[in-house]
Amino acid sequence: MGSLAVLGMAAIVACGAQAAGMCASVAPLTAADSETGIGAPRYLPLRWLSLGTSITWYNSHAGGKFERGYQSWLMEQIKFDGFANRGVSGACLDSTLWCIQDADLYTVEHGINDWGNRVPPGTMADYENNTGNGTFAATYRKVIDKLRATNPKAKIILCTPRKGYGFGGYLPDRCDARQTERDGKPGYFLKDYADLVLAIAEKEKLPVADFYATCGEQDELADLSIDKALHPNDAGYRRMANILAKTMLKVYPDAELLANRKMVFTDDGKAKDVVVKKFLSSTEQVVLKGTDIAKVRVAGAKLGGSWVPGGPFDCQVHFENYDPERKAYTCQLQSCSPKDSCMRVICLELKQEFNGDVVARAQLRRRRQLQRRVRLGGELRRAGLRDRRNDARRQQIGS
Repeated sequence: MGSLAVLGMAAIVACGAQAAGMCASVAPLTAADSETGIGAPRYLPLRWLSLGTSITWYNSHAGGKFERGYQSWLMEQIKFDGFANRGVSGACLDSTLWCIQDADLYTVEHGINDWGNRVPPGTMADYENNTGNGTFAATYRKVIDKLRATNPKAKIILCTPRKGYGFGGYLPDRCDARQTERDGKPGYFLKDYADLVLAIAEKEKLPVADFYATCGEQDELADLSIDKALHPNDAGYRRMANILAKTMLKVYPDAELLANRKMVFTDDGKAKDVVVKKFLSSTEQVVLKGTDIAKVRVAGAKLGGSWVPGGPFDCQVHFENYDPERKAYTCQLQSCSPKDSCMRVICLELKQEFNGDVVARAQLRRRRQLQRRVRLGGELRRAGLRDRRNDARRQQIGS
């Protein structure tokens, strides 16, 4: 690989102003950083698009052997205004080209399937010269170019491939081994792809979540995976989430503490039927009258130009931001499709209309409760009177 290996060992660069090319070098994260989270949860007013392999895709298909993927574990630490998972199971880097859509933050997790499918890693010359020759490096140039064309102001975080091995002969028996030649195709090291990601990030002044260096070694991978040893379990996904979350905070060091955001809704267990027509690109306003709502039923939703399958989705509010002048709440809702158990996050603007303040609403609720009790008491008294009259009639008939 020549000079690529030297570039691959360069310090991770986290860029807070990528479009302007203004970056500051920061110390690389280590395996120890994968063991702990960021501490107090933060909030980023961004739309995050997650691109990657089945390791990314699994976040939308969690259950059974693991509870959630790295994105959901990360969103326990950092909340966003929108999130979409465009991971493709079994796919190589070139799949990303048809998965890109508008967002404020992109993460790209690829390399493990390119290794498994013996896609030639290529060289930095393939990337720099935009050769389009089908190598991992040349395809990465197309991906970066398309991300920047889709949203020039968006931040991009590259992710090195997490180490893996085995998986029924798909990968070598060791994560640090070279593949044997097969069907006339030469073998490669997984590190070849990881080094390319680091080199591309160094050239483009992009931040890197270095999963390869921090999220498990050969003797750990079996205990960090649901199989031997490609796909992470919860412990493996938590490590990835911690590294990616800390990388994001290097890009956004001033991320607001989630605790500073006003929490106003309480879950009364009632669902409202609404239709969401926009996903990720903007918000849809929904008016909810006269009640505290924390659970919303989404009757339909659009992802890009296509309707999301399944539904209706019962959505749970993750956080809210109240604007007292507009009496509106911007809420992040996570929905689960009953058809394919696909977790999606939809950003809604919920506007509540009511008379008076919280105290007035509480007083109104109490008055209504008393009125119901009075009505119930009256009904009981009338029922008792009817019973006494009926008893009197029966006595008269009997005499």
